[in-house]
Amino acid sequence: MIGISEIANKICNNYPILAREYLGIDISTNNIMEINDFVKAYNSNKFVSAIDKPFLFRNEEMLEIENAFKEHDIVILNGFAGCGKTHLALHYISEYTKNNNIKAYCIRDMNLPIYQDLKIYINKNSCIARTDILHITLILLL
Repeated sequence: MIGISEIANKICNNYPILAREYLGIDISTNNIMEINDFVKAYNSNKFVSAIDKPFLFRNEEMLEIENAFKEHDIVILNGFAGCGKTHLALHYISEYTKNNNIKAYCIRDMNLPIYQDLKIYINKNSCIARTDILHITLILLL
């Protein structure tokens, strides 16, 4: 049997998303989110192209990212706004996590400190996609 304090600690340290969704308590800054939550937040911005569209004709770029990760720990996707960096990165991460049984998160720049969020979410079996405010550079960390 466990007490209320232990339940509260487990929710705070391991399940902050549940605290937000079901209790209305924000433990994190919401800079770091799971892919599905990131896609919803991203698509809610009316000034960007939706990223939940079908992924087509970019197999060569997927292979380039895969090869880059064989040589480097960090891969940066760079290009003009709207060229599909975020869509490409999210698709790559989705495929990578599916094949390697790890959890994926996205960091969304909300101009808030993210140290506490990093402590909550990130461990050895995680990968991160980070977009800048203009969505010009996307950094993938595996």
